[in-house]
Amino acid sequence: DGTIAKVSFYDGASKIGEVASAPYELAYNAAVAKTYNFKAIATDDKGATGTSATIGVTVGQAANASPKVSLAVSPATQSAPGPVSLTATASDDDGTIAKVTFYQGATKIGEDTSAPYTASFTTTTAGTVYKFTAVATDNLGATGSSAEIGVTVGTANAAPKVTVTSSPANQGVPGPLTLTANASDTDGTIAKVAFYNGGTKISEDTTSPFTATFTTTTTGTVYKFTAVATDDKGLSTTSTELGVTVGSVINAVPKVSLSGTPTSQTAPGTVTLTASPTDSDGTITKVSFYANGQKFADVLTPPFTTSYTTTNTGTIYKFYAIATDDRGATATSQDVNISVGTGTNNAPKVTLAVANTQIAFPGTATMTATASDVDGTIARVRFYQNGTQRGEVTTPPYTFSYTTTVPGIYKFKAIATDDKGATTSTAEVPVTSGTPTQLNKKPTVSLSLSNTLVM
Repeated sequence: DGTIAKVSFYDGASKIGEVASAPYELAYNAAVAKTYNFKAIATDDKGATGTSATIGVTVGQAANASPKVSLAVSPATQSAPGPVSLTATASDDDGTIAKVTFYQGATKIGEDTSAPYTASFTTTTAGTVYKFTAVATDNLGATGSSAEIGVTVGTANAAPKVTVTSSPANQGVPGPLTLTANASDTDGTIAKVAFYNGGTKISEDTTSPFTATFTTTTTGTVYKFTAVATDDKGLSTTSTELGVTVGSVINAVPKVSLSGTPTSQTAPGTVTLTASPTDSDGTITKVSFYANGQKFADVLTPPFTTSYTTTNTGTIYKFYAIATDDRGATATSQDVNISVGTGTNNAPKVTLAVANTQIAFPGTATMTATASDVDGTIARVRFYQNGTQRGEVTTPPYTFSYTTTVPGIYKFKAIATDDKGATTSTAEVPVTSGTPTQLNKKPTVSLSLSNTLVM
């Protein structure tokens, strides 16, 4: 009773196309592997519709390609047990790598989900070959395994041993001497022995007996020799330093510095003292500690530290240290002064100095306060002009400048405040700004009449 206006095609509830004239055919690209449910709905010229039966079409999936993976291990061999680094290179032709799993034998030792794919392992047993593999898994679950990599762990190479002697052991005057090294290796052979004077190589010997000759040139010198033995596997050992004295040697005096904590005390207590001695041509045999000129401790080995208990309030204790070297030379440190208060807070001390008490107008008055506190620290110094605060300084040097505004006499003072809030004021220091003419003000006069005369 009419004509077909159109035919609409659907996959499930989704419209995928429409044809308005016969033949009613539609080509559709099934891009995803799944089951498609197709149907057609015909509409006539009066709007009535009819729906076809649903036809299911299954689109298959291509076989998933397995990922590829290779493995590198560093180091490839070990002389002794230790850490090993594993690095895998993985790729997938038709997808992505989800993870790489690392194995030592059949035991999983690590897993990495992002490139670079790495893991670490520590070998423990000498004389063993450790076998490693990597397994890559792609985004669809397919796996691929690397070739097996073996790491051989040998026995650790023992370091050689070496000592050095000199003939003669010392010299009265400069001249030739012979150095002899006694070198051995428990698990191999000695490849060479190199001889040094300080940091300068003298010579090298590859066969036993290992010897070298050297000619000294300077009287009053200690020549310091070493021998370096290298075994057949490249491991080396340096001998203990051998000193050869030529003539009489002037002993260098040691050096020493001293520090003490705390730097001040509000009441008697314990002070910790630490000396830092050095000796350029020998060793320190002792450090003696003194308080107010009296020795109270000897320390023979580092760290050169001792303690002292103060007993008197209102006292400044003067400490110093004397270092003695292995030849008897001594050096004295700087003094370290530690003040002991009265148990209550002592007020600070302060003085004020003005660079010039006679300045021009307009002019600048520059002044410096000197402040100290026997049982603490200075928190601040405030500067006043004619009773009004003009400035504040919190760290030394406590310096302040003020520019005059009118000719006249300016009176300055400083007030120091310590860390506990105690204050002390200086006396006022007058500063004259201006010339006598500027300072001399004109007199003023006024006139008044007691009676009025009327003519």
